Amino acid sequence: MCVPVTGGAGYICRQLLEAGLVASCLAHGIERYTFASSAPIYDSDASSRDLERSPVMCDETTIVAPRGAYSLSKRYAEEVVIRAASERFAPVVFR
Repeated sequence: MCVPVTGGAGYICRQLLEAGLVASCLAHGIERYTFASSAPIYDSDASSRDLERSPVMCDETTIVAPRGAYSLSKRYAEEVVIRAASERFAPVVFR
């Protein structure tokens, strides 16, 4: 069982949870899967004052640079879901 933790164990827990959910989908013939990721995986060195004046817009070409435990856990879980993509399984990741 996974419990909320801080630091490295948190992203491993989220990875295992997503891997289990994806495996269950595959075993039951579920073809579509939506994963709710999070915008903090983009992380930004811009200060909040700078962001208020000029918001950072992200798209598919924006570099992903997670730094915190939460954003790292989301990124690693995304990778698990994306790696499972095939002709019979079409995951979507929202950020």
